[in-house]
Amino acid sequence: MIIMKFGGTSVKDADAMKKVIQIISKHKSEKATVVLSAASGMTDKLIDLIINSPERSLKSSNKIIDEIENHHLNIIKNLISESILKEIATKKVQILINELRRLVEGVLLLKECTNRNLAQAESYGELLSTTIFNYACQSYDLKSEFLDARNVMKTDSNYLNAKVDNSLVRKNFKKIKNLFKINDFVITQGFIGSDKKGITTTLGRGGSDFSAAVFGASSDAKEIQIWTDVSGVLTTDPRIDKRARTIPVISNAEIRELSFYGAKVLHPDTIKPAVEKNIPVRILNTYKPNDHGTLVLNNLEKTSPEFHSVILKQNCLECKVEIPTKENSQKYFAEKISAINKLNLNILYSACTEGNIVLIIGPGEQRKKRIRQILNKDIIEFKLVSLICLSGSQIHTSEQKSQEKSKLLKDFHILVSKLKINQIIYGVSPVSILMLSDIKEGMSVLKKIHSFILQNF
Repeated sequence: MIIMKFGGTSVKDADAMKKVIQIISKHKSEKATVVLSAASGMTDKLIDLIINSPERSLKSSNKIIDEIENHHLNIIKNLISESILKEIATKKVQILINELRRLVEGVLLLKECTNRNLAQAESYGELLSTTIFNYACQSYDLKSEFLDARNVMKTDSNYLNAKVDNSLVRKNFKKIKNLFKINDFVITQGFIGSDKKGITTTLGRGGSDFSAAVFGASSDAKEIQIWTDVSGVLTTDPRIDKRARTIPVISNAEIRELSFYGAKVLHPDTIKPAVEKNIPVRILNTYKPNDHGTLVLNNLEKTSPEFHSVILKQNCLECKVEIPTKENSQKYFAEKISAINKLNLNILYSACTEGNIVLIIGPGEQRKKRIRQILNKDIIEFKLVSLICLSGSQIHTSEQKSQEKSKLLKDFHILVSKLKINQIIYGVSPVSILMLSDIKEGMSVLKKIHSFILQNF
């Protein structure tokens, strides 16, 4: 069995859904559970609808619901040609839309939108897309079965960020396996689940990827495929350097590191259930299905160093702090970091020496003012800098001989010695090297390091 998850851009309209049907049709023999998101932009529209319903007139809310209904009916019109299936799909969509109207009426009547109401409203995006897609599959002669994920994905009652009961999901997943006795595909929703009382819950942003990972882990899937609008993880941001290439294989640790420093990649926590069970996760492109994409593994069995990706975070704030002479440096550091963390600032790096603290803080409003509230007179210097994060495998080795033998690492050190880099930071993570440069030099440094990656790719 495999899990195939398709995001919002992959099901945004009839043409996109046709591409998905073409993709999954090549996996008939693999018994694929197809996990779908809501159509692109639909979740935000549903959130706006339900949250603002107490202040809107019923007429205004119904106008928004009409737009949601028409969008999905247009998909049916342009996607399903077989008249009986088209009629059934239309009736199913209208039933869901009528449920949504009643939910909005209730919220308007009570003049209050609870988290439970919000979770229920959000769920309609996935229920609508999967309902249509299931009948579309059947119209293309694919044997598919609709599954309401709420019957399998059991959670606690934290409606908007529910915690999954993995043991119960694994037990319930037997229901899915039974559906494959007469079907090639099971069509279900990402993002949504239900508590023990059957009340709808949601798994938070990125929940559809998480659903796919949980389903994969629960079924001991051979592979989980995350289909999106990019061909995997790239060597850098293609908007900065058009030469960016897809990384064939990468570790989840690198995904975590790149995500932390701002790369638009898969969030590592969403696939954690899969990688912990050593189930490979492949990131693929719906619009370029022949691209190989990126394979994400828990561990890479590499014996020699490799550099994979470099990202740039501009407009970071470097803050140097002098520790008062009478203070214990480690105690002072711990107290101040604890206080700064409460300000919800994006601390990208922190270090403490005997006399100083260095902080690198990501972009954010009123950073200096908020930092001064905690550190006040101890601050020596504020400076805007660029942070460059280089990721790879086996790039830190404890054996001096291995470093000496590695031509790649030697060449890298020669390169960075020639670049306008203020500081190189090792040891923050085993899979990355951080570099700081003046704000005006960041782009140049990134492009030269990216060229180095491509030369050794």
